[in-house]
Amino acid sequence: LLCNFRHRAPLHSLSWMPGSRGRSLATACQDQSVQLWRLDPSAPGTEELESAEIVEQIAKAVHGPCEGESRLWTAVCALADGMVLYSGSRGELYCWEASRQKALRAAPAHSRPIFGIRSVGAEHAITAGMDRFVVLWSISKGS
Repeated sequence: LLCNFRHRAPLHSLSWMPGSRGRSLATACQDQSVQLWRLDPSAPGTEELESAEIVEQIAKAVHGPCEGESRLWTAVCALADGMVLYSGSRGELYCWEASRQKALRAAPAHSRPIFGIRSVGAEHAITAGMDRFVVLWSISKGS
């Protein structure tokens, strides 16, 4: 075990932040919390990790499902330039930017939770949802 990330809910998704040389990790949990972690090496010049700390609480935890929601799922995808994409409980896609310290909501294209998010080049992301759709998103346009 190199490092332990303590979460309060089951972990659904994780994504390394590009350009961080494996030192920043975004995680998403069942309670819909999304965190950005910084991994600190135990000693300069070594690869062993001593600790991991939350740098940003990107999305707050929800304490239980909203009305009519029995299956919560949260997916995350870290992008270059300090951007993190993550999903909402109803198929929404959010784009959090480190420079703004807040998330922008994209137009919902899924009618049910998003299970996976992956970047496609620098300008696009692809999502797969419980509604059986695969959607290609323009990151800059938010749609």
